[in-house]
Amino acid sequence: MAEFSESYSNAFPAESVEACRGDYRRLPYDPQREYFAFIDPASLSLSATAKFNDEMTLAIGHIEGETIVIDLVEAWSAEVDGQRVTPDDAIAEIIQICKQYKVRDIQADKFGAGWIEHKLSEFRFVPCPLIKSDLYLGLLESINNGKIKLPNDPVPIAQMKLLERRRGRYGKDRIDTDKHDDRCNVCAGVAFMAKEKMKNTSKPLSLADVQPLGQPRRFREEIENNTRIAYKYSAFGGRGTIKDFGR
Repeated sequence: MAEFSESYSNAFPAESVEACRGDYRRLPYDPQREYFAFIDPASLSLSATAKFNDEMTLAIGHIEGETIVIDLVEAWSAEVDGQRVTPDDAIAEIIQICKQYKVRDIQADKFGAGWIEHKLSEFRFVPCPLIKSDLYLGLLESINNGKIKLPNDPVPIAQMKLLERRRGRYGKDRIDTDKHDDRCNVCAGVAFMAKEKMKNTSKPLSLADVQPLGQPRRFREEIENNTRIAYKYSAFGGRGTIKDFGR
């Protein structure tokens, strides 16, 4: 029987990542921008057996033309200067930062999103529909095309450079790592959200998208029902989409 082995390579070319590095650690709030956020939840366990003792992380971003801008990346660990930090402490600070940037849309890693969803009820929150590997494949495209701007923060930059691209049994690539990747994960999440927003705003509404009020009720109900279904299976609704007419 033939043996199978995966091939490994660095997923993100270091020079491409560096080319996307900005000259800032955190951009100030600009009232002319629309901001959105991605969270990677974590248990913030102090247990020595907890995997990696992962950080809880947050990234906030916006869009400038065709460029995705990551305004900030923040992280919370289980202990800071000898003081215990709980998940509730971290979420409370995350909420305050999101309010400072007037964030409306938030997504989170779907495997950890359940326990924070009720805490984010004042935002438009949905779990991310993609797995981490697919988020990284999307981020790789943005970095290779120079369509993303990253904070001058050495930690997420270093994490990106350590990601590995693996070709599996059926030729499908995946990107992952056995090291910390919490901070670059939220960057990838914001990049995904930005691309979805750009898709939703790229097609203007036509008259055919809106049913005139004079039409029979059954036609209006059909459009409203289809709109709700489309919104349910989308990552989130964007400004200027037909879902605005189905609320």
